[in-house]
Formats: sequence, C-alpha cells, structure tokens
Amino acid sequence: MKDQTAASGNCIVSYASKPYKAIAIPADKTHAVLTDFQTFKTEKKPSAPTEIRLRRDAKKLYLDILCFEKNTIHNQNDRDGMPIFAGGDRLEIFFGAVEPIPWMIQLAIGAGGGRFDSQGKENEWQSTITRDKNGWYVKLEIPLTLLRIQNLSCGFNLCRYREAANEYSTWCGLETKFHEPENFGKLLFCNYDTAFFAITGQNPAKKIKSRAAFEKAVEERLTPAQTVIHGPFLSNPETNAMTISWETAGMCAAALEVRQKGNKNWITKFAKLKNGILKRNSAFHVVHLADLKENTEYEYRLANIHPLLTNREVTGSPEYHFRTLNHAKKSFTFTLTSDVHSDVGTLKAFLTNKDVMKSDLLINAGDLLASMSGPDAFHQGFLDCQSQLFAKNKPLVFVRGNHEQVGIFSADYDRMFSHPSGKTYYAFRHGNCCFIALDAGNDHPDDAFGIHQNTAMVAEERQWLQELVKSDLYKNATHRILCMHIPPFSRVKYDLDMAYSLVDGVFPADAQPDLMLCGHLHHYIRLSANGEEIVTRDGFQFKFTDYLRAPYPIIANDIDTCIIVDVTAASLKVRVMDSTGKIIDTLTKE
Repeated sequence: MKDQTAASGNCIVSYASKPYKAIAIPADKTHAVLTDFQTFKTEKKPSAPTEIRLRRDAKKLYLDILCFEKNTIHNQNDRDGMPIFAGGDRLEIFFGAVEPIPWMIQLAIGAGGGRFDSQGKENEWQSTITRDKNGWYVKLEIPLTLLRIQNLSCGFNLCRYREAANEYSTWCGLETKFHEPENFGKLLFCNYDTAFFAITGQNPAKKIKSRAAFEKAVEERLTPAQTVIHGPFLSNPETNAMTISWETAGMCAAALEVRQKGNKNWITKFAKLKNGILKRNSAFHVVHLADLKENTEYEYRLANIHPLLTNREVTGSPEYHFRTLNHAKKSFTFTLTSDVHSDVGTLKAFLTNKDVMKSDLLINAGDLLASMSGPDAFHQGFLDCQSQLFAKNKPLVFVRGNHEQVGIFSADYDRMFSHPSGKTYYAFRHGNCCFIALDAGNDHPDDAFGIHQNTAMVAEERQWLQELVKSDLYKNATHRILCMHIPPFSRVKYDLDMAYSLVDGVFPADAQPDLMLCGHLHHYIRLSANGEEIVTRDGFQFKFTDYLRAPYPIIANDIDTCIIVDVTAASLKVRVMDSTGKIIDTLTKE
C-alpha cells in the first residue's frame, strides 16, 4: 500500500460519513429553501414531505418549517421539556460543530406546542405553531447570538418524527443518531463565493451560482479526519521497545498494527486506550511499544479509525519497518544535529547525505525551532523532513533545548516527544555504547511566575544521573556518550552554571564518559579532554572565563554542521560535516 500521507496546508477536515450539504442565506431578505429530506438510515424519500424556508437579518435567523401530513396530527405533546419526546409529532433542530470548538444545541418543538432546549434557553427564542388539514407549520426565530458562527457558517440539521407512520426523516444523512454534528450540514451566512473563500482561503475559479456547485467544489477539497498528514516517526529506541507517533488531519481513534517480519498476523496496539474506551478526540497519536525482541526487524502500519464508522484506514505496510537496538552490535553510525531553528533546507542537506543515511540513530540535540508556535511548527520546522527522509524506519532521539521552553505551546514538546518515563532525560544502550540524553534547562533563571522551574528539575535530574552511573546499563558499556543542548561552557554565566551543576563530579573516576555532544552556541567549538586545547571554526575566537575541564572531549555543534560518529568496539571516530558535505573537523577517541 502506498503512503497516504497528505500535506496539511489549508486542508478542510471532514468528520462526515455522508455527503456534504450546505445552503447560503444571504442577508437580502430572500428565502433559501430546503426540501431534500430523507428517511433516517434508509435514506429513502419520506412518505410525507418537509420544507424549510430560511432567511435572516442582522440579529436573527428565521425558519418557516412546513410539515405536510395527510394522516392525523398527533399533538398531545403540549408540555415543555422532556415530555415532548414521550409521544406526538415533533421537530428536532440541531446546531453544532466538531471543530474548532466542539459544541451542539438541540431544540425540539412538538406539534402540540411543547418546546425543549438542551441549554435551557427556551425564553431566548420564539416559535409559533399552526395546523390545518394539510399539516402543521412552525415559525421559528433564533437570535444569532445563540449560535457559534465560524468562517461565516454554522453546522445545522433538522429531523422530523411522524407518530402515525413511525417515520423519522432528516435533512442530512446520519450514521447512527440525530446527535451527530460530524454529519451536520452548513448554514452559510453569506453568498456562495464568499463562503468558499471563508472555508478554503481561496477565491473560486468562477462564480458559484448554485448550492449544488458549491457543495461539489467544497467536497472535492475535503480531507477525511483519519487521513495521515504528518509522520509517522520513530523515537525512544531500546532493545525491547520503540515509540511510534503520527498525526491525522482531524481527531479520530487510532491504533498501530505491528508484526515481526516474516509473521503473517498483525498485533493491534491502541493509542490512548484508558478506562475501557479508546480516545477519539486527538489528532496526534502515540504508541509506546514494549516487550519487543532485541535486534529484530518489525513491520508496522497505522490503523486510523473513522470518527463515525468502525472501518480502519490502514497506512504504511510493508514500507514502514524498524529494527530494535542490539547490545551485541559490533559497529554502527549515529548522527547528531542541533540548533536547526526551522532551517529545513540545511536539515534536508544533512539527511540526503549518504553517510548520514547510513546512521542507526538521528539525535536532535535541541533548539529545533525558534519558538513553539503551535503543533504545526514542529512538523513544518523539522519533523516532516525527518519523517520523510529518515524517521519512518529509523529512530529519532530527542534532547530538549532552551528554545523548546519558548512560547505558550512549549508544553507540546512533552506531548509530541514523550518518553515512557515522563522525563526529558533518559538513557539507553545500543551496541557497546551507552547514550545519555540530558536536559540542562533554560538559558535564563527561573521566572517569578513559576512557569520555568529548571533549577528544581536539574537538581532532580542530577540525582537520577548519580543513580544511573551505578547501573549495569552505564558500567557495562564500552563507550559512554552524553548529549546535552547547553554545554558546560558559555559566555552566559547562568548557562554555564546549570550545565556545570548537572554533570560536575557525578561520574566515577574509572568510568568517565568518552564524549559530550552539545549545541546552543551557534558556533563550532571543541574542547579536548581536560580543556587543554580549544578548536574552533575558521579562526573564531570564543572568549569565556570558566568551563568544565572534563576528562573527556566536549563538542558544541554549529547551526550548519552535523556530527557523525562511527562507533566500533575500540573507538569513536567523529566527523563534523557542514551542509555542503565538507568535513571541518575530526576526532578519534580510542
């Protein structure tokens, strides 16, 4: 199956399982008329017709509803509230939407005059009823202030119950129930051309003269909510675990289907299954796989479930696959980038380099964006590129930088790049190498409002690190590599102190790290072991008064360089490459 990933762009998300419906109601005192009703579920023509005439002014929406009836009108439902549903002919009018803010209002009017309002606001709208030998008729006035109008439109449906025929009819096609805003039609509070621009962000190619032409033009641009638009990408690699994340165009339930390569049967792992129900109100989906086999190839595919239907839309088999990490692997390559700041062009140059493409891991060492300006920023700034070129089949490793704490959407970092531990620092083993992802926090002191509380986090992290160095994961590794965004040297004393306080004095003398890889400074700088030599790029003079004189090299990556490390049983061979493919520095650590 081909990858169905779609560009998000300005896509119009559809949650519907039935054809799109809409009607324009310009403020010109003319009536828009609806007669295309269908019986509920059978979708046949009702045995008695219903007609709605709609108009509006600056303050109200007016509906004249004609319920034609040759049989006896059952009008015993003359009491307000729930009694009108106990028996008798009635209308149910729905307004609502799924996005951008979920909401729904249900109004009901009985043929006997009883009324119901799901918000208890019966006094804010008016209705009158008349009856004759041909049927019963409702005049309804609804203040526009009761509705949530978005993009000059509002979700709408009207359903009718005829007791004599035990017949339910509806303007919009519905799947299972009347309370189904996913399938509601649209009332357009403008003409069709303006509505098209409001919904799509584009002017129509030619004037839209009819309802049918408008519905067709919009329907062609709808993207089903369950369509994959970002990812998938792999992260949190282990010998027995892997995390797989992806995003759909809209909210839906999601599952991952996985199998060991060579097996016929898929195993289903649901995203966000809790307390007996599968979460359906999220567009970003994460599955943490555990209990996998070491050094084993797995195939996986995404199974996104239609918001209203039970069918799955499956994406990605057999193209999506991964191999779990391997403690016994003799040699491998990994690559580290940092400080991308949404420079997708430079990132793409790295990821299309043949040496980088051979890497088992890609480490993102922080400051991937300048600011966390919403979830799409992650995808547009680096994730779409990495997913397309690397991360569908090989894992990413995330190291949080200070810019991942910038902006009101900074908490999305934890949502999108969550580690099973719930922390932004962790360790794992591949081959004979122990990787430690550290978080040095922000580049400024904690604020008075308590939004940033990095001092406490770093202190807790140091305690965790002190326990880690006692573990077999750390002690039994031949090579130990630290990855931290802010290096323990800086022109800013706060940066230096926080990074310094995290790692200074933690490691035992006989089990020191072999290498620390950082970013943050936007210049290439390498300190040799014990700080005896400082290597910079193009003669750059970096002035600082203090730094951690560690018994291992410390490298700060530049904004347009990446670090490629070849790991063997006996050595670490480091190459630092710029975006043109030029090697600007090398280091071998035996």
